[in-house]
Amino acid sequence: MTVGISYYPLVNDYLRQKECQTQTNATLANLPAIHDDAYWTVWSSAVEYQLSFAIGNRGDTMQTEQNLPTPVPQGVFQSDQQLYAEIIATFHPIPATRLSCSGS
Repeated sequence: MTVGISYYPLVNDYLRQKECQTQTNATLANLPAIHDDAYWTVWSSAVEYQLSFAIGNRGDTMQTEQNLPTPVPQGVFQSDQQLYAEIIATFHPIPATRLSCSGS
């Protein structure tokens, strides 16, 4: 399993307001977020964080297709998913201040 954590500082009002236009579907660490099976994108008042994981050569997808030399066994996949959930549960950015959007 590969876990990736990237961050992008929101260094000016333009970047912060641009992120305010993003439709979120979740929260993580009490911050607005977008979540799907393979990644989280989370916004604080100062930073955009991207958290992702991959098993085999694709993010959060059970590989049974013939393009991998060896498909990822279901037990390994489930174990890696659980480990990723545990890693995500420990994500607590500093500062954990919500992105403030004008007009919201």
